[in-house]
Amino acid sequence: MFKKILINTFSNYVFKGVLVLLNLIAIPLLISEVGQEGFGIIIFASTLCNYFNILDFGLADGVIKFVSQFIGQKNYKSLSETINTSLSIFFFIGIFVCGSVFILVKLNILQYFNISIINLIEAKYTFYFAGLISLFAWPQFVINATFKGLQDFPTLNLLLGLGRLVSTCAALIYIHFFEESISGVFFLFNSDKIYITLISYFVLRKNLPYWRFKINDFSVKTIKTIFSFSAWLMLMKIALLLEYQVDQLIISTMVSVSGIAIYTIIFYIFHLIQQVSGLAAATLMPAISQYREEQKNSNFKLVVLRCVKYHNIIFAPITVSCFLVCEPLILIWVGQNY
Repeated sequence: MFKKILINTFSNYVFKGVLVLLNLIAIPLLISEVGQEGFGIIIFASTLCNYFNILDFGLADGVIKFVSQFIGQKNYKSLSETINTSLSIFFFIGIFVCGSVFILVKLNILQYFNISIINLIEAKYTFYFAGLISLFAWPQFVINATFKGLQDFPTLNLLLGLGRLVSTCAALIYIHFFEESISGVFFLFNSDKIYITLISYFVLRKNLPYWRFKINDFSVKTIKTIFSFSAWLMLMKIALLLEYQVDQLIISTMVSVSGIAIYTIIFYIFHLIQQVSGLAAATLMPAISQYREEQKNSNFKLVVLRCVKYHNIIFAPITVSCFLVCEPLILIWVGQNY
């Protein structure tokens, strides 16, 4: 059990390291090509769609818990119902988010944000692309949660990492060789949410030969079961939304969309520290849920304590060091303008 947690945690950190490296390379290049406001539009389009994450109601986390639990019980019928019911719900949420974004843009909501007239048309197309990508991004939440419930973090992180690498490279090649548009950069930069969702679905089918997506597997009872656990996690989702997303909405309305680019750069390291510190905890819940069902209860407390101890030993000094060197790192990364 402890070995599997270590492997999953290590794969999480490797994946996060790849994301950080790609962002360190891509962000300065994107800003130099599309400008501060263009980069702010790209960030804000993703942020607006993220506001709808409150519709998740913690169900994705519930999928992780119950997939691992049913694997431990070898209850494959309930496992299939959990995945299929959640996929059905999230597919319709994706349609709702896409439609809502299109309606908001049609109602000229962008005029309430400080976007220059020269970039307003591009901003509209960018938000349209963001809505379309939501059709794939929401089902991807369930697929990712299923991989986590299976404790197959290495496969999941490999797929997501390759997707990020391909989409980031595609966006950088586009801005280098072609006459770039903000909407085109946004689409390419986020295109992995489309093809990785499809690839992940077929990989998951291969890993679960007894599972196929069937809309008639939808079960109200399954929803109630998942929600009985996830309802409490919904409060955490709201807290995270307030912590990470609302500030950009305030900046875009009270200052300018260009201000989002500056804000993203300044707080990148601080947000990174918060995100990295939780990577180890993400591997614990599915492991504990599965092994509890397999009646290996004696190791729970010992495993949790060991994980917490090693996590704090490693990341306490790293966190302090990042705070001390963040200013010179930002100067080296993007220059004195930030």
